[in-house]
Amino acid sequence: MPDIFWYFVLFLFFVYLIYDSIDENNKKKQAEISRIEYEKKAELQKIEHEKEQLEKERKAIEHEKYLESDEYKQKIYTDEYVLNVKLSFEQYLDKEDYTPDAVSNEDFYIYHKYISKWFLILLSKHRYSDIIAYKIKNDFLNYIKFIRQSGSLLFMSIETKDIPEQSSWERSLINVRAQKTLIEDTFASSIGLEAIDELKKARNLSLWDYLDYAKIHSNRIDKDLFKSR
Repeated sequence: MPDIFWYFVLFLFFVYLIYDSIDENNKKKQAEISRIEYEKKAELQKIEHEKEQLEKERKAIEHEKYLESDEYKQKIYTDEYVLNVKLSFEQYLDKEDYTPDAVSNEDFYIYHKYISKWFLILLSKHRYSDIIAYKIKNDFLNYIKFIRQSGSLLFMSIETKDIPEQSSWERSLINVRAQKTLIEDTFASSIGLEAIDELKKARNLSLWDYLDYAKIHSNRIDKDLFKSR
């Protein structure tokens, strides 16, 4: 009888070991399944997140393209909008500005004496032609942008010590100034032969001529520094 009892106990022990082993394997399998499911879920979330980011980027690119499109510009480039930009820019030009990237006196001279006035003449002349009026306003706003960029690019090209980087700034400056010059030529040609001649003479003035003009027509120059002139 005792032998049968211990055999039974031993049998139960083996059953327990087998069950425990099976249970442990089941736990491992379940853990592995959970891990795989978690990784799949994480991967799906990552893919979904990447899709969302790509969609945001696509929409941002489309929005940028729309902001640069003629369709958008024609909507916002009302006379009032452009004249407000003009006023704001001229207030900026009139202030004393000794920063290295300030608008040059030469650019101030040509803008203040010619471009600003020619723009108003051309806008009034073509006010009943939406396409031409838009082109004039677009060129004018780009001209303001190019003037401001010229000062910044010139400053960066001078200050940068790295030769390749300096060359890059210089190329950008040349490109911006070329576009600025093209708009000046376009406006002058639209006004007439006299304007073309005046612009040509203006470009050949000395730095002191530009400085004297800025002293008289703005507050951007400290006049006490140039009493001897």
